[in-house]
Amino acid sequence: MTAPGPQWHTKIRTTLTKQPEAMLTITVKLWGQLALELVPIIGSGGFNSLYARTIHLTRNDFPWLPNEQPPPTADLLFIHLSTHLEQQSAAEASEASICLLTTFLSILATLIGEAMTDAIISSVWNDTALDSKQET
Repeated sequence: MTAPGPQWHTKIRTTLTKQPEAMLTITVKLWGQLALELVPIIGSGGFNSLYARTIHLTRNDFPWLPNEQPPPTADLLFIHLSTHLEQQSAAEASEASICLLTTFLSILATLIGEAMTDAIISSVWNDTALDSKQET
């Protein structure tokens, strides 16, 4: 699976690795922005299902990711994820974050198409959101 538009993978990687000390905050912010855009369209159940599938697929490479049922709201999902990420080294947590985000986008693109996914990503993660100089 590859995420829509390889530029997104590159932008996500650049964003999460430029400021290692802010990686957790940036990760949660990016997930939150995705949820704000997608939950009104697919509902929280739909978002949670995509997220759970993402975790399931990503656990092959990062077995320390949560294996239990995800929390019921997006906010709790990201707090839960952040807790697991902060228990890892910065490099491992960053790689997991990149993998999670790109896997989620790949699943989304499979369901709604790459063009629609690119449009959603563009509206949610404009250049400011994926600017590696962003404030945390």
